[in-house]
Amino acid sequence: MTAIRRIAGWCGLPSAYRAAALVLVLLAASLPVKSESPTPISHNAGGTSSSEIDSAFLPRAPFDWNVFLGPWYVIGPFPKPQPEGERRGLQVDYLGREPQVRLDAGVPYGGKEHRWKRYDRQVVDFCAMTAPEGEQYLEMVAYAWTRFLSDKPQDAMLAIGSDDSFVAWLNGEKVAEHIEIRGNYLDDDRVLVHLREGENTLLLKVENGDGPWGAIARLLPPNLEQPLLNFEWTDADCLGRFENYQLPDMTIEYLDSRGQPVGTQRCSGFRAHNWTRPLYQLYAPAPEPPPASVRVRIQQDGFAPFEKIVSWNEAWREPVEVAADGALTVAGHVIDADTGSPIIGARIVGPCWMLGETSGPDGSFQFHGVSPLGDLVTVSALGYIERYVHADVHRPLPLEVSLKRGGKTVRGRVTDDQGNPVEDAVVWAWSPAVRRYWGDGTDREGQFLLAGIPSSVTNLYVTIQHLDYVPIKWFRQDIGDAEIKDLDYRMQRGAVVTGRVTAQTGSRSLNGVRVAWGEGRDSSSAFPDVFTDVDGRYRLTDVPPGPTNVFAVSDEFAPAMRQINAGLGYTVEVNFGLEPGQDIAGRVVGPDGKPIPDATVFVDDWNGVRTLERETVTDADGRFVLHQMPPTAVMLCAVTDDYLSAGGIEVVSANHYDTVLQLAPRRTIRVWPKDSDRGS
Repeated sequence: MTAIRRIAGWCGLPSAYRAAALVLVLLAASLPVKSESPTPISHNAGGTSSSEIDSAFLPRAPFDWNVFLGPWYVIGPFPKPQPEGERRGLQVDYLGREPQVRLDAGVPYGGKEHRWKRYDRQVVDFCAMTAPEGEQYLEMVAYAWTRFLSDKPQDAMLAIGSDDSFVAWLNGEKVAEHIEIRGNYLDDDRVLVHLREGENTLLLKVENGDGPWGAIARLLPPNLEQPLLNFEWTDADCLGRFENYQLPDMTIEYLDSRGQPVGTQRCSGFRAHNWTRPLYQLYAPAPEPPPASVRVRIQQDGFAPFEKIVSWNEAWREPVEVAADGALTVAGHVIDADTGSPIIGARIVGPCWMLGETSGPDGSFQFHGVSPLGDLVTVSALGYIERYVHADVHRPLPLEVSLKRGGKTVRGRVTDDQGNPVEDAVVWAWSPAVRRYWGDGTDREGQFLLAGIPSSVTNLYVTIQHLDYVPIKWFRQDIGDAEIKDLDYRMQRGAVVTGRVTAQTGSRSLNGVRVAWGEGRDSSSAFPDVFTDVDGRYRLTDVPPGPTNVFAVSDEFAPAMRQINAGLGYTVEVNFGLEPGQDIAGRVVGPDGKPIPDATVFVDDWNGVRTLERETVTDADGRFVLHQMPPTAVMLCAVTDDYLSAGGIEVVSANHYDTVLQLAPRRTIRVWPKDSDRGS
């Protein structure tokens, strides 16, 4: 499963045109979860609970600094109005009285009545919560509501992550909005808010383009710009398959020289920008006097107990590595939906456990040491329609899965250039005809299985990736009309590129800088990539032999790029010294010369490649600023719901500070290759 680590950062790619990167992880986050019927409760607009709310269903609990809010109530999905656009869904009042919330009342929309549903996780996965089985939601909107107590009136920093755009109301007042196609990351947006004494409510409205769809929120102490301590979750190999995972909350104890606790904090963790692994970031004032050491504890259902003690100097200087093994058992049977007979060799794939295991002669399976980070399971078998099920990993109940016959199956084998099986390769396939993804990982024999492909699909676009091999990216694979298609793929071992990234001034090691290779503009290759460690070092092991580009990108410095000629059997060392960048400021106007707000401005081309991911959104006057831009020329483009750049404009950060992009109306044109399947 080590091959999956590189994929975990795809949601950091802000540009919607990077379809190749999108293929890698879209499948897992679109899987549905069945939920029980909600218990009717109600709430008024001002944020004060009515007497009908039963605290057993949504407890009125004090919030903890640095800990995700929740549980939640969720409603949706609601379709965006046509034509599709990045903010059209946020402009529609689906509740009819937004931001008023009545949890005991249904919401009629689109010919059906939507109901609020209880959601016990802190990390909201709207796809899992709202989607019926097997459905993937595109261009949709949903709401999430929660409440919490404050022991006094006080200021707080409300930190929100979302995929994609969102609006937030605290106690009925709009406090935050962000319009962007993006992944869900820790503390992406922060806004200073005022909490009232007693109960407070938070309503999030989140819209989705396609792919994963989720949100997180927590409260941080105000007036703290940097985290006091960082903790890295090391067991992250599988998390690229499941974007909205739920890490266990952590307890941090300050210990004196005798090992006695003198202070305690709690903290939640999640994916963070510029970090390879999930991160816990603790915002708190520095304790005085400094403690002698720090003890980290994880004690949560479904995880084996974890404890680690490090010195205060060590914890303060660099991230502390943490992890907790899964301690659950998942068992069940796979049967034929029509006959009830057991299905032998069904493939059971969990997002964080037992990749590629199969059912036994009686259709049974049992896995021990399962992690509750994710509870969505894919079950597939030869000649059957693939099914997604919700495994309640917190209950020791058998998981009974019935599969219906039908659809096509693609099975195959991945080998190296010597014919040896490649284990833990990740195989993803996309059908533009039905806008659907399938994915699997190869087993010890290099075998994979993609089942339940609709009969109308005759070709797929496939990506195969492994940590130590050159990716086979985004190629068309004809599968014909046969019910079973057997395929063989051969991967070439990659060249190795290592090096160190420092600040040009002072030679300071830079941690968390993204380093990747790219083949040029046509491939738009921004994957696979890695991030530098605390010493600024990185290692790429799947670089294709021959000429290619290696680049380093940081939010705090201008990017840098090097051209190399990699060869198999050799290690190429490429070091980067990053320099502070310049700003590019400008304005976006329409054909009538009037400013256009909320336009997304992005870098389309840099040195002939699409590897620089810099983008921003215009303000009410159409103005924008892009920070930390390189000294060489870049091509800027802009897009809105209704307009698209008629052409990019080339700018140089040191010389251009009044860039005007004239936008032309956007038109939608659907184009199919002559021999492709248009689908339904």
